[in-house]
Amino acid sequence: MKQCNELDQVDHRIVFPVLASNCCFAHPENILIAAIADDDVEVRRVAFERINAARVNVVSSAVRQFDKNNIILNFAAQSYTDMTD
Repeated sequence: MKQCNELDQVDHRIVFPVLASNCCFAHPENILIAAIADDDVEVRRVAFERINAARVNVVSSAVRQFDKNNIILNFAAQSYTDMTD
């Protein structure tokens, strides 16, 4: 994301729609899994807290359906942990 933000406006119009279309790897669950394995202890701690909070606030026992159209990427993110909400 950092490198994409350094592109000029012509390249932005090409790259950002592709990133938005391929955002399935930026699904919040995938971000949390990556954060749990991060070298930074603080990133791992935050990921752990978010996972525990999600377990406490379980709304349904049904498996959530994946829909990449619901993912909104933060193109100004400075870290992969800030790419999604």
